[in-house]
Amino acid sequence: MIGPDNSILRLLNVALDKKAKKPEVNAVLQNEFGIYSRGTLGKEINTMCNLGEGLVESITKEVTEEVTASVTASVTASVQTDTWVRDAVSIMKKFGVSADEAIDTLNIPEEKREVVLSQIEDLLVPAA
Repeated sequence: MIGPDNSILRLLNVALDKKAKKPEVNAVLQNEFGIYSRGTLGKEINTMCNLGEGLVESITKEVTEEVTASVTASVTASVQTDTWVRDAVSIMKKFGVSADEAIDTLNIPEEKREVVLSQIEDLLVPAA
């Protein structure tokens, strides 16, 4: 708790409180510290009151962009894998080739082959 001997802390606490609204800040500054917010000081108080809100908006935007990029990449990879699986099965049925031959025909990258092969096997093996 802030005591009477810690008035500078009280002033900073009020001025930097991200939840405080401008009228509340003005009232405390006037009533407790005799500071009247007119002109430039009023603009600065308004800027301080909006600072927390601006930070939240900025962080929200940044996190939203990062999550959107991550989800988009994940969905794109999943769709690509599903397309390869569907195309490989189609080639296997049409030309009577193995899964490995179908994957070779589609030029699926080496690092994706195991995932595609596993999903092809899951599709073709009857459930027990």
